[in-house]
Amino acid sequence: MALMVCISLPAPALQLLIQREPQLRNVPAAVVDEKGLCIRERNRAAADLGIEVGLRYGAALTRAPSLYVEPLQPERLAAAHEQLLSVLYRLSDRVERHAEEHGVYWLSTRGLLRPYNGVSGYCTAVRERLAAGGWAAAVAAGHSHFGAYVAAKRGLELGAVSAAVERRAVRAVGLDVLGLDALQRRRLERLAVRSIGDFLRLPEKEVELRFGRRAGAAYRLAAERENLPVLPCEEAAERRLRCVLVAPARRLESLYAELYPHMCAFLEAAVARGELVLALLLSLEFEDSSVRQECVRPAEAGCEPKLFERLVRLRLDGVEFPSPVQAFVLEGEFRLGRQHSLELFPRTHGRSAAAEERAYSFLRARFGEGAVRFAHPADSHLPEKKFRWRPEKLFSSESPGGAELQGGAALPEDSHPHPCVVRRLFAEPRPFGGMGATAGTASAAGGPYIISTEWWHEVGPRCYYYLQGQRQRLLWVYFDAQSRSWMLHGGL
Repeated sequence: MALMVCISLPAPALQLLIQREPQLRNVPAAVVDEKGLCIRERNRAAADLGIEVGLRYGAALTRAPSLYVEPLQPERLAAAHEQLLSVLYRLSDRVERHAEEHGVYWLSTRGLLRPYNGVSGYCTAVRERLAAGGWAAAVAAGHSHFGAYVAAKRGLELGAVSAAVERRAVRAVGLDVLGLDALQRRRLERLAVRSIGDFLRLPEKEVELRFGRRAGAAYRLAAERENLPVLPCEEAAERRLRCVLVAPARRLESLYAELYPHMCAFLEAAVARGELVLALLLSLEFEDSSVRQECVRPAEAGCEPKLFERLVRLRLDGVEFPSPVQAFVLEGEFRLGRQHSLELFPRTHGRSAAAEERAYSFLRARFGEGAVRFAHPADSHLPEKKFRWRPEKLFSSESPGGAELQGGAALPEDSHPHPCVVRRLFAEPRPFGGMGATAGTASAAGGPYIISTEWWHEVGPRCYYYLQGQRQRLLWVYFDAQSRSWMLHGGL
């Protein structure tokens, strides 16, 4: 598995404070929890005066009366997290955030090390990019989440050693790397637990029960029984923009005039993050407190405002609103990529697949998400159940193996190594008369092929034959034992 890089931002809330107030860099400063009771983060000047993380605010003031304190502000941390993600996603296509500890991220380096001349050059580039944004960070590589985490916390170079050597080195590290408070570390020391190896010998279920949720999360991270890859942050796939109209929109044109500039800004923000829009979700809030939600999907991911405007118009034109629109919300489904990357591999042979997909997207926008469906092969012995209708397309229209629609049904190419010779399948079997004289020639054309009774929904088996019809046409018929008659089910 490729190496992963861990980024550790020490005291992120305090770094945000110093970014706003640079004069606090060399004076004692700290951040307390939201209730203002305990010290959460402090700088070096405060640490020199005996201010420790977890210390009560009143006790901290007795040690340093000139201590500058500010409460923790989660909304600012959330905004900083979004800014950091936009920076980190320019360095890697996979970014994972620590579930419990703010300011810790993992980056996947798969396919990215060659332009940076190796892992050390990549770590240097990440560190410089964060420094340009005003963030001081420790960056290190490792073979696992916890290995890279320990390397970043302790300044180790574990990316150049094997995974086995990394595991042995990590187990010898002290407990302070886990970020546990002083009380928890003292309790563990009474149990002769002083290193990561000692910590992992404890029963997993008892750790969280006796030492708290954060200790349980630290145990699971340190154990990491499966060497999992970097998992992208869920927050990176969720974006939302809400706009309250100055005057409620009573007509569609008034709504479009308000919607278009905000939609352009919404799509431009996606472009700035290096993302493409897979689907645009529009929620309309009316004065009578009702809400209408619509979703439009382009033929392919993109960020073209004119295209999304046309899709929204197709969806909303002719719709009667119960009352004037007072607000709307824009949300989206995104994937990483840039607009110019869609043109790297154009398909120019045959019919235009892009034009075909655009037509399908316009039909979905006008008549709903379920308006366009495609036939997918299914594993079934019943001929009429060998396909399923699904909204996703399986075969391209220009491919020779596309499914053919006939009589409201479709028959795709069979995945069996022996190709099926039936190219036309009727939605319902049709009576086929005059077989009494021709039944004896059925074996010459092919058959019988009997489907046993226990696999059929009806009573009695079906015996299928291939018969030569008019104009050398091959017919696919079966003998229905229940009605004692011949039925035509398809042909070539």
